[in-house]
Amino acid sequence: MPDFNDMFPERFTNKTNGITQRRWLLKSNPSLAGLITEAIGPEWITDLAQLRRLAPLATDPSFQEKFRKTKYLNKVALADYTRHTLGWWPDPDTIFDVHVKRMHEYKRQLLNALHIMVLYNRIRRDPHLDVAPRTFLFGGKAAPGYHIAKLIIKLIDALSNLVNNDAVVRDRVKVFFMPNYRVSLAERIIRRPMSPSRSRRPAPRRRAPAI
Repeated sequence: MPDFNDMFPERFTNKTNGITQRRWLLKSNPSLAGLITEAIGPEWITDLAQLRRLAPLATDPSFQEKFRKTKYLNKVALADYTRHTLGWWPDPDTIFDVHVKRMHEYKRQLLNALHIMVLYNRIRRDPHLDVAPRTFLFGGKAAPGYHIAKLIIKLIDALSNLVNNDAVVRDRVKVFFMPNYRVSLAERIIRRPMSPSRSRRPAPRRRAPAI
């Protein structure tokens, strides 16, 4: 492609500039977007390079506190959504280890599942092991004929049932697989606000993972 661009530069134009920050920050995470705009102004919405102006605020105690509060409230909002729609509660006081994308070997969901196995075995061997409480959230779909990808989903579901029902481990490690992963769910995970009426829809008729 670089050689082709050198030969015909007029044929290559960028039509997607700003999609990332507008869709996955401005729209999906308005609380964080508002904090950024308050700090550096709205220019970042169409010029992502403006986010470099946040660098001096990395050591500002006031900005740090606002950022932590925004992040925590976003986690609470996601936990509230899953509680009312799926019947389970990911504790917002734990680390959210999120892996949401199409199920594929090269996207390393299996590697993440192996990491969970390692944590589980370490805690089982030493119940007093100092491990930061962590909630693993998976989401993704496998292509209809992708047998291995489907087996990875089955493995994650099996890990969820094992870990979440183990009294020794479940207070420090939880595993959940988000069903029917799609753009609207991605927005909620990445952080889209919910009104109380939308967050309290009846739970669908499905078997919720054990907690």
